[in-house]
Amino acid sequence: MQDTTTFPVTKEFLDALLEMGITTPSPIQERAFGPIIGGQDVILGSPTGSGKTLAFALPILKMLRFGQGMRPRCIILTPSRELAIQINQVVSAVCKHTTLRSAAVFGGTGAKPQHKIVGEGLDILVATPGRAMELYLDGVLSFKDIKFWVIDEADRMMDQGFMPQLRAFMEVLPKKKQIVLASATINNKVERLAAEFIEWPTQIQVEDNKSIPASIEQVAYKVPNQKTKFNLLRVLLAEGKLANTIIFARSKAVADDLHLYLKNKVAAVEVLHSNKDQNRRTRIFDDFNNGLITTLIATELSCRGIDIPDIEHVINFDLPLQKSDYIHRIGRTGRMGKAGLAITLLHPSDAFYFDRYDRKVLSAVTFLPVLDSLIEPATPFAEQQLYDRAIDALKVKEVEGYKGAFQEKAWVIAAKAKKTKQGTKKQRT
Repeated sequence: MQDTTTFPVTKEFLDALLEMGITTPSPIQERAFGPIIGGQDVILGSPTGSGKTLAFALPILKMLRFGQGMRPRCIILTPSRELAIQINQVVSAVCKHTTLRSAAVFGGTGAKPQHKIVGEGLDILVATPGRAMELYLDGVLSFKDIKFWVIDEADRMMDQGFMPQLRAFMEVLPKKKQIVLASATINNKVERLAAEFIEWPTQIQVEDNKSIPASIEQVAYKVPNQKTKFNLLRVLLAEGKLANTIIFARSKAVADDLHLYLKNKVAAVEVLHSNKDQNRRTRIFDDFNNGLITTLIATELSCRGIDIPDIEHVINFDLPLQKSDYIHRIGRTGRMGKAGLAITLLHPSDAFYFDRYDRKVLSAVTFLPVLDSLIEPATPFAEQQLYDRAIDALKVKEVEGYKGAFQEKAWVIAAKAKKTKQGTKKQRT
């Protein structure tokens, strides 16, 4: 297919695609259209920003054709509120010249306005699992007419513990339905999910998730401790050369610490994670997209699946332990052939994990020196022990027969054994 005019959809959809600036289908869109139209249950694997939403939405919308009835005929489940909003925006744009109706419902905000939205009738419902099930149990939402069930970001659904909710949906949705699983990676978790819900799935994987675009420059700094990380980050941002930057932190606590440290040192910085209420999260995303915020501190899960255009720089303040997460993070920059810069800050245990990444990844990384004036000479003993224990734990997994340098004291082992014995006795009782 050379352009959108060759998609086998009606003029209403083609006009909408052209208005969205879509003139050429992405690889995932090109390959997914036929199997979904053909009624197959499908697993889609493609990186964030590759067009997965349109890949599953367009063929489903073609089959729905026009607005009909009051109950939804397609439900799209997502792990986050922002992603639900983003998907609904895409679906609404594609349906602009048709009578099809879509809406997004999610937690973190009052349910009553969403009762009204659902009550007015719709064809496509985009939702987070908890809120959709809540509306169903309240009798506001009916699943009787569902013909299409999409689970987006399937890998993160499992990581975030959504399996009980997904199983609950399997119980209440009609038995005869078409299922689409979409994920940035098709890993063992996604395959287990598919095996539970789909009997004969068609798997479509495009783009090797192990590859990193040449447009992304990768640099890394090895530092002795966490305090040096903070000092180096401050200098990098204070130089004013890093605009449109996302800083990834491993946890909400670290993200908050970073924000507290940087807010009086760097202009236009904000923090985003799941503890923020929905209105605040929406405002932060809008301000970042509009340039009012130039530096966004975020956790991996808060940004997962969200397509934020024109990111120029990504900073890994904390190294992700999985190589695939590293690739996803830095892949948010360098889009569409534009130049991007990915910076990773490595304390000793981070560096130990990083050295175990794929050689293909490491070969493209340039290690830069840290100015002596930024280095905190003394690493606190407790902090050094954390690094040593993390490295030792990885060695235990890697080296057969290695029991570790940090052996538990006799009284700790005895206490654990006593607790286990008590637990066994209670079970027998």
